[in-house]
Amino acid sequence: MTILAFLYFSKQKNIDYAIIEVGIGGLLDVTNVIKNPVLTITASISLDHQNVLGETIEEIAIQKLGILKEKVPHIALLQEELESIFIEEAKKKNVPLYFVAKGDIKDLKLSLEATEFKFLGRRYKVRLLGEHQAYNASLAILGTKVLEDKKLIFLDYDKVCRGLEKTYWPGRLEIISKNPLMLVDGAHNIGGIESLVNFLKAVKDDKKVIVYFAVSSNKAKDQMIFKLDEVADEIVFSEFHYKRSDKAINLIDYSHIKNKRIASEDEIELKIINNSDPNSLIIFTGSLYYVSEVIKKLKA
Repeated sequence: MTILAFLYFSKQKNIDYAIIEVGIGGLLDVTNVIKNPVLTITASISLDHQNVLGETIEEIAIQKLGILKEKVPHIALLQEELESIFIEEAKKKNVPLYFVAKGDIKDLKLSLEATEFKFLGRRYKVRLLGEHQAYNASLAILGTKVLEDKKLIFLDYDKVCRGLEKTYWPGRLEIISKNPLMLVDGAHNIGGIESLVNFLKAVKDDKKVIVYFAVSSNKAKDQMIFKLDEVADEIVFSEFHYKRSDKAINLIDYSHIKNKRIASEDEIELKIINNSDPNSLIIFTGSLYYVSEVIKKLKA
């Protein structure tokens, strides 16, 4: 599939830059055949795909940093526990290293409509929801600035702002209904769930948070559910129609809140048609497979 993508890009006549996302890790990922990129970026690193990448966050970081190339600038989200690894790996290949630190994000405002923040003296607004999207946007902003410093692009900041504000990512903290208020989020590892929980805490006010959760059997479901317990008033455990789906009966005992149950087969359809609590905030999460099924059901 990666070869097909490269062939497709190679036949296009109007591509200024191709942005290639790594599949898993970096060092051993098939996309890493690219030898001369103009820029590399890593976003936040958390435990995921441990059977392939390693059991610790440090081992996973080494795999991610396999995309570093000789003298090619690299931009990363600063995670203090990994800072020394980034610096050491960058030195090996003479890589100019740029960090986005959490303290670089100023005047952060989270809502159910947008994420607003200041970065490098300018104010930005993104329609993607959650604090983590301010960090992701800042990585992109800094990336464009590095390319401008190398005289590879010329920045029009009005266009940068408009581009960020228009950016849309289906299935990632996406509002799919306003009455009742329903969101889907494809968070499928502990890092993603932590970002989701932090967002829900920031915007829930006095709303009742109802979490629908389904997950692949190879994920750290105990840690994910433990985190969801912090914000959920009710958790409904579900499944999706793919061989990797865990059984809801295997998940329910990981939760320690009082209001927990297993979803019925027609739960999703009934919930959106007959929801009796206008003060609820319903979130479907745990897997991109699950989120895609939920969206298809609701659209139908």
